[in-house]
Amino acid sequence: MRGQFETSPQSPETEWVPSVRSRDQWPDGDRVLNDPALDEVLRREGWVRLPGIQLDSDSCARLRGFFLDRFPADRTGFHNDFFLPDLTFRREASKVMHEEMGGMERTWMSGFTPFLYTYLAKFSGDRSTLEEHRDWMYVDELSGDRSYIIYVALDDATDSNGMVRVVPRSHLLPGGPCGTKAIWPWLRFRDELRARSVAVPLKAGEAAIWDNRLIHMSFDNNSATPRLAVGMWCHRSGGSLVHFARTESGYLQFDVDEQFFLEETPALLYSRNPSRPVTRNFECQLDGIEEEALRGLLDGTTQTPPVEMLHDLVDEIETATDE
Repeated sequence: MRGQFETSPQSPETEWVPSVRSRDQWPDGDRVLNDPALDEVLRREGWVRLPGIQLDSDSCARLRGFFLDRFPADRTGFHNDFFLPDLTFRREASKVMHEEMGGMERTWMSGFTPFLYTYLAKFSGDRSTLEEHRDWMYVDELSGDRSYIIYVALDDATDSNGMVRVVPRSHLLPGGPCGTKAIWPWLRFRDELRARSVAVPLKAGEAAIWDNRLIHMSFDNNSATPRLAVGMWCHRSGGSLVHFARTESGYLQFDVDEQFFLEETPALLYSRNPSRPVTRNFECQLDGIEEEALRGLLDGTTQTPPVEMLHDLVDEIETATDE
């Protein structure tokens, strides 16, 4: 038995029915971006740079000023608000970002709603590298849901200050849950991922959107000043938010809301489970996590679409349940 799925005793009886959509070709009604050409690039590559300036210089200045005046923690390394235990700052910062960025999702996205705003700061120094990673699953990706980030530079992002790098098509890699204690298995091929990464240079006020499945990274900020950006995380309007955590026996899926992302930190979640309803309790295992498979998926030469590979896994989980 490679894996099994079972309903959590704390949750209602629900059936896991996966969505199978080859190469992320969703129905027209499920378009992510309003612009068809940009939407196609996002589907194919996992990210796209938005044309033009998204935040004017005054908005960038206000957002920079708030952060530099109010940020309460050590100003070294890389910072994401979600990791900060100061909940007051996080709430106030979220409000300020909403005031400056609110509505941007409607301009560019079709039927998506923000659920999280964060500052993303890379302070000067040799400890500011952000290793290659993919974000946690904020929605039920195992059933086909997707979430995205609108990333807006507040400063010019260049090689010298550690601009973001992304791995095109890495959003198509199959895998199990990604969350607390649940690491994305493809990350062990560090050299291959870094070699395939591409830079995302942005001027202050410019933006990019990427799929939260996309593997990304950034290197040290070797300039004399912090490099600041803001992020707006979005999910399908009316959809659910979730959190996955690995346990000794498998995985738990929690039903969460926007408040979860203003109250929790990865450190807290690592030390204990959140006080949220458990909707699934399951085990899973995915074979074929090999460097050759990684190359095939990123090159587009692998014949089996990743979502169908996940569907095969789910079938085995459901079959194992019946045994």
